[in-house]
Amino acid sequence: MWGPAVLSMLFILQTFLAFIPGQALMVASGYIYGFSGGILITWISLVFGGQMAFWLARRYGRPFAEKWISSEILNRWDKSAAGQGVPFYIVTLVMPFFPNDAMCYVAGLGNMTHRRFLVANTLGRGIASLLTVVVGAFSEKIPGLVWIAVIGFVFLGVFGWIAARRFANSQG
Repeated sequence: MWGPAVLSMLFILQTFLAFIPGQALMVASGYIYGFSGGILITWISLVFGGQMAFWLARRYGRPFAEKWISSEILNRWDKSAAGQGVPFYIVTLVMPFFPNDAMCYVAGLGNMTHRRFLVANTLGRGIASLLTVVVGAFSEKIPGLVWIAVIGFVFLGVFGWIAARRFANSQG
């Protein structure tokens, strides 16, 4: 009974504590609670944690955000995110190895509205949850599903790279 509550808390905390491995939790969520339960717990918890980080960064500003995210990462992503909209945040929240949680703080420090970030957060975290929870939920059928997940992540990587290039070209 306490398992889903503890897992949800860990997902929320990983938004603030970088050493908690979010992707490993997502795979474990699928393995323990199956696809439907894993998606539900993961998606809701990640969106809630992301919205909390957004709101707290918006309310308390950069000094608060720098308690959780290094100033170098915030500076780098502030520049990349300037003038970007919902699609940019969806991509950054989906991409593995991106500072996904840092993007919640960056959005909160920027000009994006709460509602627009909620859309990006919900879609980005939903896609990420789907691609990662499926690995844990169907681990006994891993060979085929691993290829689907890898292709999905490669597709997202290419999409992110193209979007970043277009952004860089439009700025220069």
